[in-house]
Amino acid sequence: MNESFKSITISEQNTGKRLDNLLFNLIKTVPKSLIYKLIRKGKVRINGKKSLPSERLELGDIVEIPPNLQSNKSTRPPPERMINLINESVIHENDNFMVINKPAGLGSHSGTGLDFGLIEIARQARRETPKLDLVHRLDRDTSGCIILSKNLPTLRLLHKTWLKAKVEKLYIGLFKGQIEPKRTRIDVRLGIEKFSSEEKRAYVGAGKVASTSFVKKEYRGGNTLATLKLDTGRMHQIRAHAQYIGHPLAGDNKYGDFKFNAKMKKLGLSRLFLHASSVRIHSNEINLDVKAPFPAELLELLDQT
Repeated sequence: MNESFKSITISEQNTGKRLDNLLFNLIKTVPKSLIYKLIRKGKVRINGKKSLPSERLELGDIVEIPPNLQSNKSTRPPPERMINLINESVIHENDNFMVINKPAGLGSHSGTGLDFGLIEIARQARRETPKLDLVHRLDRDTSGCIILSKNLPTLRLLHKTWLKAKVEKLYIGLFKGQIEPKRTRIDVRLGIEKFSSEEKRAYVGAGKVASTSFVKKEYRGGNTLATLKLDTGRMHQIRAHAQYIGHPLAGDNKYGDFKFNAKMKKLGLSRLFLHASSVRIHSNEINLDVKAPFPAELLELLDQT
């Protein structure tokens, strides 16, 4: 990639969008006429090639834009304590990628009121790495495994592996009430509703089918501690599915139950009870099996139930 360009990797959230609409959402301070002019002149590229404004984006596509088109964000470096926190949270690393046990409350990237996200802090922590990118994302409120690639070939390989469903991500969550033993899967369409430029929520009844499997259930104090496997990766998928089946996650302020959350807060819960506990990749090119330590405050809560 030309070093005079900055790259954006297309996630599931932006899959299917037109190129021009993606840029309108990302770069709100630039006139639309200028964006169209830059696309027409080949100053905006998809996978290194000149593209049309109407071209639909696919998962894993690399969109390259001139660096001066990026939204104006803080240029100050992240605090040293945040860099140290990320360094201490690395649970696997090699020459091509790294896995971080993301703390709850830290966004995957900056935006929505955040000066720094995981990727900005990680880039400061690994300044010697020329290209560090998110391979996938986690909700700000969710802790656990998240993968970052260290070069473009690895990023594309990992996205290709994702598309072939050779990645297994397991989550652990605490759900209100007892989920019936016969419930082994949730398959329902999830759409995305935009409330403002900074808030989006998933809702049932539109969009693509999202699938979540229950791997294990354990009843704790009238509630359900469950291990889940994501068969798809929609935004807020587990949280929206939990609301849909009538068993919202503990500590969920968007999709949860107010009284249940208040009860859990009295027991010491100050975050969403959802943890990306492991990630496994088994392909000809990559063999990975990593587990993220379970957060101490979630263990403390379980000890009281």
